[in-house]
Amino acid sequence: PILEQAFNVFVTSGSSALTIVVNSRFRTLNFTGSSCTFVASGGSVYCQTLILGSAASYTGLPGLTGQLVMNGAGSITSNGKTLGKLNITQQYDTSAITTLNDALTCSDRITITGGVISSAYNITALYFLANTAANQELRSTNNIYLTLTGTSASAGASGVFGGISGGYLVISAGIVISLTAATAKNSVQPTGFSFTAGTTQTVTNFTLSGISGSLVTLTSGTPSTQYSLSKSSGTVSAAYLSIRDSNATGGASWYAGVNSTNVSNNTGWIFTAPPTATATGNFFLFF
Repeated sequence: PILEQAFNVFVTSGSSALTIVVNSRFRTLNFTGSSCTFVASGGSVYCQTLILGSAASYTGLPGLTGQLVMNGAGSITSNGKTLGKLNITQQYDTSAITTLNDALTCSDRITITGGVISSAYNITALYFLANTAANQELRSTNNIYLTLTGTSASAGASGVFGGISGGYLVISAGIVISLTAATAKNSVQPTGFSFTAGTTQTVTNFTLSGISGSLVTLTSGTPSTQYSLSKSSGTVSAAYLSIRDSNATGGASWYAGVNSTNVSNNTGWIFTAPPTATATGNFFLFF
């Protein structure tokens, strides 16, 4: 595996700039106690566990032209420092988990090409990239906010869900999101979606549904102020939702189902089951 013969590096003191070259590989990269400036020369820096020192400063982690690649089961402790591009790439164990030990902010994208990010803390990034594979997942152990500071245009692709190019974000448990979505999907219940008040979230697919006793909650970031969900055509068929401050629009028919809860201040939603499709054709009777 790529990190089998990598080093554990501990930078415990000093204030000089530390330059890390392209394709360097570390099991552990720990800056606790140092006040150095961490500079990457571009390309990718591979790591399993990263601990940033609270007194250190970081320039381009790992640089505007590179990315930090987390490979293997490990963790990230950012100590309030901002990372650049972050890639979770579990090449040899696609079920491996990278755990966040505190809130994470990335000035660029977060990409999952294999494995899981597990967090009980909020995550902020320019945008989020993942494919539809089951082993590419953001998992939470607490209610968290995933805040994306970019737009779909900055993802460089159309049809994005929070910047996820050609895929969707798997909502594992308790994740609260505020973003523009093209495909909205949840994998377990209960979970919550909090949309920014006054915005329109445009979707091409909407498959959010809960189960009896475990609803999927849709709310506004500003209570009593609506957000809009827009789908241009077709029929949305959902179930076991708890909806507040939502305007369903865009041309589609939005059916929440008979088991969803119309909490307050909702427009456009139909709290019945969608109509059953009926066959049409000609009937001929011969004698």
